[in-house]
Amino acid sequence: MRFRSLVFVAVAVVALAATASASAAPVEGVRAGLSVDKWRFESSEEISVTYSLTNTTARSVLVLRWDTPVDGIEADILRVERDGQPVTYIGKLVKRAVPELDDYLELQPGETMTFTFDPSTAYDMSEPGRYALRFRGGERRQARVMPWDTGEAATAADPSEAREVFLYFAGREPRRDLAPENVVGALGKPGSGGKYTRCTVEQQSVLVKAEGNATTRSLKALNYLNTGNSTNDSGGLYKTWFDNTGLYSPLYGWSAVTNHFSTISKAFSEGLATYNCGCNQNYYAYVYPSKPYTIYVCKVFWKASDDNYPDTKAGTLIHEMSHFNATAGTDDWAYGTANAKNFANTDPARATTNADNHEYFAETQK
Repeated sequence: MRFRSLVFVAVAVVALAATASASAAPVEGVRAGLSVDKWRFESSEEISVTYSLTNTTARSVLVLRWDTPVDGIEADILRVERDGQPVTYIGKLVKRAVPELDDYLELQPGETMTFTFDPSTAYDMSEPGRYALRFRGGERRQARVMPWDTGEAATAADPSEAREVFLYFAGREPRRDLAPENVVGALGKPGSGGKYTRCTVEQQSVLVKAEGNATTRSLKALNYLNTGNSTNDSGGLYKTWFDNTGLYSPLYGWSAVTNHFSTISKAFSEGLATYNCGCNQNYYAYVYPSKPYTIYVCKVFWKASDDNYPDTKAGTLIHEMSHFNATAGTDDWAYGTANAKNFANTDPARATTNADNHEYFAETQK
């Protein structure tokens, strides 16, 4: 396979340009840049921000697309502030599968790729003001599983040199994404009031079962927390997925996670979730956290186990439900059981705000 000779670099995006004319410094063989051609944008204009990647090595490099704006903004990858105050992320959050070859960009020796994106498509830039943008860099860097054995260790870019880019935007109302379309049928449990958009009858049946399992598992998780002991966690599941550091008593975030599962289980029990089956991308699912409670289910979801841990259909729905600001407001700091357990062992603040940790805690309930 021709890619076996490539150097793999899992790049957590680094914004290195403080002004439109500033150039980026080399970062472990890959140079990343962020710039604007002008500093002021009117309400009628798209905001055009340029992102660049340069391979400074003598060999070809593969760069993971995730947590970059190459394919548009599909995660909360930026810190956006207006006049010094953070603005709300209104874009999508995606549960991903193991990366495949198509999830990488190949840069030849010395090659530069540039991409433009509009941050207002994913961040609430409705108010006029001076905006500062920078990538979250190391906050989002995570262990990456390569789709095949390259024979060489993957490295991660050092985000410590990240700088901001500044612009003035006159503001406009946030765009209205993905208006409901082609609502099909009303198959669902009695009283659910569920809607299915672009879903076949067969897909609706699968979702009814998955939602039932998600309801059961989220209620079990809530019961575990309500009846358990936050000072020792005799059942061990909270320690496994949220705080195994031994540093906190009561265990870190027990009350917050209990509140999370209270709202998650309530949303499922009351049938608040709606489903859109129109996604054909290699994701499990995604949501817009500021727009409860629509879950967009994608290709990998249909291949997942119904209820056989990990990454089940039911667990995926719990993962997605946890993202909504109206429920738990979780992020995708990392994917997979190994990363989730590592957070519990080293960084419970991340564990208690990571969607996969919530999913696996619910999936492993007895």
